[in-house]
Formats: sequence, structure tokens, C-alpha cells
Amino acid sequence: MVSCAFIGVALILTACGGASADATSTPEPLVAAETATVEPATPTATVEPATPTSSPSPEPEPTATPTRSAPAPTVAMPIQRTPTPVPPASTPEQEPTLEIPGGSTGEPALGDLLLESDLSDWEQIDGEFGTGVVADGSYHINVTQAEGSFIILRSNQTDFADILVSLDVRMVTESTSSSGCVTARADYDYQYNYAMCITNAGETYAIYEYFDPDGTYHLEMLFEIEAREGANPASEWNNLSIIAFGEELGFFVNDTFLGLTTHAGPPAGSAGFYVENYDPNGVEFEFANLQAWAVE
Repeated sequence: MVSCAFIGVALILTACGGASADATSTPEPLVAAETATVEPATPTATVEPATPTSSPSPEPEPTATPTRSAPAPTVAMPIQRTPTPVPPASTPEQEPTLEIPGGSTGEPALGDLLLESDLSDWEQIDGEFGTGVVADGSYHINVTQAEGSFIILRSNQTDFADILVSLDVRMVTESTSSSGCVTARADYDYQYNYAMCITNAGETYAIYEYFDPDGTYHLEMLFEIEAREGANPASEWNNLSIIAFGEELGFFVNDTFLGLTTHAGPPAGSAGFYVENYDPNGVEFEFANLQAWAVE
């Protein structure tokens, strides 16, 4: 197996929907992205007089983060981080299973492991709508704004075509309306992606979302939001997987096959994850063990 780690590029996004929207209904349309360059700032160190000391190593601080422009939402109180359990171990020997009931053209099988990351080297962010940090052996996204605000990250590799993307997801803080999602065939500039999500209530759904050439946001529900067999409560670890094989898309939770559909969307893209929030108190999810397998 080939083991690779990729540095994610972060994007903080906020929806233009009203305060009444929640994760149990179709998310409100979003608007086009504005990007901003993240410039690391070099902290300074002082030396006490007559006391030889070593200066601390400078750590980069993002001074700006890309956002999708929208009317300024109400500022929510930041979430206080709580202790989290160690994420479940994942090794190349623990290959996902591809037991897909009838309807698939051919018999897809796993090929090479193209991407494997514990996410410890992915970009960390601190912006207006929340944070993304590595802590407790996993990557934590804390969205502090409501109204459909979300933070999304994706791999630098953009040519994942026939692919299975697998990711462990857990909700850290209680929430009334939010989702943690894994993405496949995502656009490098965040213009489209396939996503499979789990809500704060432990329900699952799958979508295709994109912007048209006029910058208008569109969302297509591939699987509606509902409780499905195989899913754990959102406060426990769940493995979410998307298999994309030609125009066929299959979705799994904890190795339980949820369904198969066809969709004539993008043929390739990045792998990644995001958190979407409608709770005015904010929400925090953590992610671990991102893998992308070739499908043959």
C-alpha cells in the first residue's frame, strides 16, 4: 500500500438563509466564494535583561481566511472544547468492504490506497466563523456562527475519479441543528462536491451541490435526511464512506451499505470534509483517518 499525507486548504463559508433553516430541511442557497490569501505572521520574542534565554520558535498565524460573502450573521458564543476520546485506529490492513447489492454495473473492487492521513498535517485555521485545529489525535472543526455557516477542507490532489473516500466523524458538542460530512470529487475551488453527512440527531443523507456559471448555488438530494440502520449516535464515532464509480455512487455508514444511485456529475476531484451549522450556539465535530482508495 502507498501511504500519503496531504495538506488541506481551508475554506470558511456562510449561507445566506434565514434563521429558521436547519439540518432537517434542504440547506438554504449559498453565494459565490471570495478568496483571501492566508499570510503567516511571525511572532516576536523578548529576552529578559541579563538572563540568557532562547527565543521561542515562531509559529505561523493566519491573518485572513477565505470566506463566502453574505450578510453578516449574528455572532455566536464560541464553543468550549471538551476532552475527546482517541479516534479509532485505522491501518492499511483495515480495507473497507465493497459489498454492494444488485444494480451496480460490474463488480467494483478496491485498488491502490491513494491517500491516507490522520489529518495532523492539514491546515489549521482561526477565522471569523470558527476554527479548525489538530487536537487529541484528530482534526476539530468548530463553527461558531449559525445560519448555515460552514468550514470545509479538501486535499490538494484533484484527480480522484473512480474512488472510495472513507472518514471517521464524531460530534464533540451538543447541537440542535448541524452536520459533519465527507466529500468526494470536490472541486479544488469549492464550486461543487458530492457529500455524505451525519446530523446532530444521527440521521444520514447524501447530496450533490454546486454553483452554476452565474454563481447561483444548487443542491440535489441523492438520499433524503433520515435515520438509517448502521449509524451510531452522532456523539459516537461513525465511519462515512462514498464510492464513486463512473456515474454510480454508493454510500456507507460503518460498513453498512445505505444505497446506490446514478448521477452525471463531475468525473474527478478532491477528497475532504466539512461541518455545516444552524445552531446559534455553534457546534464542533472532529474527523480522523481519511483514506482514498482507487476503485477498479
